[in-house]
Amino acid sequence: MTNELADAGKAFLQAALCILLLIVYFVPTMIAVRRRKRNVTPIFILNLLGCTTVGWVIALAWALTVERVDLETNEPDARTRAVPSGGGTSCGRCGHIGESSARFCASCGWAM
Repeated sequence: MTNELADAGKAFLQAALCILLLIVYFVPTMIAVRRRKRNVTPIFILNLLGCTTVGWVIALAWALTVERVDLETNEPDARTRAVPSGGGTSCGRCGHIGESSARFCASCGWAM
């Protein structure tokens, strides 16, 4: 009877460990979904097919990259917006267009 309980306990621990490892393996995909990245599907495919540590690290790095998206227009890169004819400086980090005399971006604080 004790051997049966010990075997059942081992089987439970093995199943729990497999589930935990599966969750850890798909962390890059979960991060991409949580951050609402537009390229979730390619990250998932790389995560699924990149069965090596290198593939997992690449998927994780890709999931953690920052996408440059203008929240107002949903354009891929806010830095591509034209500077108004009255002048102004475009922030190299977030794309916010500020006064030409500004030293720092009013939106993100990055040096202009």
